[in-house]
Amino acid sequence: LVMASLEEACPLVLFEALSAGLPVVAVRSGGIPEILQDAGLYFEPGDIDGILRCLRDLRYQDGLWEEFHQRSLKRAAELGPDAWATEAVRLAEAAAG
Repeated sequence: LVMASLEEACPLVLFEALSAGLPVVAVRSGGIPEILQDAGLYFEPGDIDGILRCLRDLRYQDGLWEEFHQRSLKRAAELGPDAWATEAVRLAEAAAG
C-alpha cells in the first residue's frame, strides 16, 4: 500500500493494510507514523523520489518485503480490533460535524 495523502490524519485503510500483512509505504505526516510506527517505510511530503526509493527497496532488497509483511501483522496485533472501531467512530463524528 502506498499512502501519500496529506489530508488524512489516521485513515482506516492503514488498519486494513496492516491486518492483511501488506507492507506500507507512507508519507511521514499527520497521524500516519503514530499508527504505523516501525511497520512502515516512510518518505517526506512531496518527495516522489522517496516513494520510488521505498518501492524499489521493497522489490529488490532481499527479505525486505517479508520483513515488512511480518511487521505489519505484528503492528495490527498490537493495535487490536478496538483501534478499528475507535477510528471509525472518530471519522463518523468528524463527518457529521
